Amino acid sequence: MKIRKANKEDYKECVKFIRSAIEEQANIFSGTDNEDDINKEMYGYFQMESTRCSYDICDVLEMKGEIIGSMISCPGSQLKERNNLILENLRKKFPNDDEYQQWAKFIDGVVEGNDDEYYIDNIGIDKSFRRKGLGTRLIRYAEDKAINLGLRKVSMLADVENEKAFQLYIRLGYVHDYNVKIGIHEYRHLVKNV
Repeated sequence: MKIRKANKEDYKECVKFIRSAIEEQANIFSGTDNEDDINKEMYGYFQMESTRCSYDICDVLEMKGEIIGSMISCPGSQLKERNNLILENLRKKFPNDDEYQQWAKFIDGVVEGNDDEYYIDNIGIDKSFRRKGLGTRLIRYAEDKAINLGLRKVSMLADVENEKAFQLYIRLGYVHDYNVKIGIHEYRHLVKNV
């Protein structure tokens, strides 16, 4: 089993894991509720550089040549710029301001990770490989990336309704410092000094 940097050709497998992790946020990023259109938009975002869901900030967990998980992570200082590319795409789709705001309000101005943190945006693991420590392995990998970049904090969000994930992050040394609301969901912001 190995962790490697994703490439553009990994889009189908990675988007599947990204979508399982971010759920309806994929609808927001895509500006639609149509499944085919969401996948098309997410595939495009993954294959572009510098978006929130880009291959350039994705690592994949691979076993015997098969991708069994992925993680999107980057310095928190990049989040605004990466969101702006998604907002630009939404603006092109919805030139009418009311339609644009319907989707953009869930992205624009939302602070998920802070500039002094390395932010784990999402982790997705194939269902048949869950509960085997692979998510923990990806988190540790992100912590090492943070240290290599000179960042001393790693952060992530956990849905307030996902108590199992929250307890895992606490066991790994993360501390809940505040809550963030995105759309109708509330998330715990968790941070760890590394």
